[in-house]
Amino acid sequence: MRRPRRSSERRGVTLVLVALLTVPLILLAAFSLDVGWWQVGANQLQTSADAAALAGARALQLYKGTGGVQGTAETYAAQTAASNKAFSATVTVAPSDVEPVIWDKDAKTITAASWTTANAVRVRTRGTPGLTFAGVAMTAPTVGRVATAWIANINNGTCVKPWALPYTILHDRVRQVIGATAVTTSPRPDLTQAQMAALTTGIENGTYTESMRLVILRPPTYDGAGGNPDSTAALGNLGYNHGMFSAYNFLSPSGNNNAGSPTYRQNVFGCTAQTVSVNTVNGATLPGSNDIPCSTVNALMGANEQQCQPNNNWNNPQSSDWPSGNNKPNVTQSVTCHYKASQLVSTTRFWDAGCYASATALTPGRLETVAWGDNIYNGSNATDFREIGKFKVVCAFRGIFTANGAPANNIERCNVPGGTVLENYPQGTIVGVIQGISMPVLGPNTELGDVVSDQQRLILVR
Repeated sequence: MRRPRRSSERRGVTLVLVALLTVPLILLAAFSLDVGWWQVGANQLQTSADAAALAGARALQLYKGTGGVQGTAETYAAQTAASNKAFSATVTVAPSDVEPVIWDKDAKTITAASWTTANAVRVRTRGTPGLTFAGVAMTAPTVGRVATAWIANINNGTCVKPWALPYTILHDRVRQVIGATAVTTSPRPDLTQAQMAALTTGIENGTYTESMRLVILRPPTYDGAGGNPDSTAALGNLGYNHGMFSAYNFLSPSGNNNAGSPTYRQNVFGCTAQTVSVNTVNGATLPGSNDIPCSTVNALMGANEQQCQPNNNWNNPQSSDWPSGNNKPNVTQSVTCHYKASQLVSTTRFWDAGCYASATALTPGRLETVAWGDNIYNGSNATDFREIGKFKVVCAFRGIFTANGAPANNIERCNVPGGTVLENYPQGTIVGVIQGISMPVLGPNTELGDVVSDQQRLILVR
């Protein structure tokens, strides 16, 4: 039986179509492979741009205001980019590919700037893919990627301890340790990003010893020398001249913002939800009174009452010991100091004023978040916030000496970094070390801005 001629014709058409489409299908598959390789290389270029931009921003952070900032930023970016590859080739960044820019966090825009005014660095990376198959039909284009890294200042802090430390001290000490010329104007100008970053780098590299950043602060009390707690006579009478801290009247856990000393004590060894921002005008502080030194000691020791005289528990205080008659405060986070037992040597009893982070710690020092500001003695005893930073409390004097009712053979000592020994300082005196940059966890209430701060993050914004 003969087959229909029509079926034979159809089979011939199919063969022709397969023959005609084979080449385009092969080319399409080859092109797809090249496009995939193209995308991989583009991602590698973006990674290189991100890293180079962060490196450039780090240079801007460290050297802003100096003549070498541009060259350093270009070098940092180029070296970082060169440690990466894209399209199987080392990524190169030309000096013209590294630009100083201004990132507007509110408008989400980037504008060109000079190295003096910039707060961010933009870097471009380029590469040319090698097209294995698609190169038959097209010339490989240059692929480019861009990244911008912003120097973001963290302009607020939570769980800030209720101490207003004098900004003058921070400013003068930072300039001193980085070798900058002293400034005598009052109030002191803002520290630059480069100055704060240089201090931070020095701390990280061990360049600046803790003794260079040591400060001794007395509590907000009047000593009868002219009435002004910051007067030269007052400082001279106390025998040390690093200044006076103020006591913030933060909100109490119950929401009472006018609870006075109890609130102050609660906020030293606890936390509130209140956020403290940089450049906040007139933060409310407690008036100078004889109650604050005692409250400072009690708060650091975990006591909830005013009992500042030596007692049996203070002879050998441990983490669970609280002065007699007082209950452990109902707080969620303990930030109290741990004191070591006093030692009787011959007829003299030596008390250790060191603030230890734990009962087993071998060296004193407890890191706290504090505010630096300008104290305003205008009747309101207010403070203008300038910085939020870290401060390591090394010692807190309890005032265990004869004038405070203790026996004459009592000596309270503080062994400060550098080997110096301080003895019998007034009650409530805090000895501490200025710390550098702090990297708190960024939360939903964290405020990022351009106001200079000693807490900074390098953030990729584009």
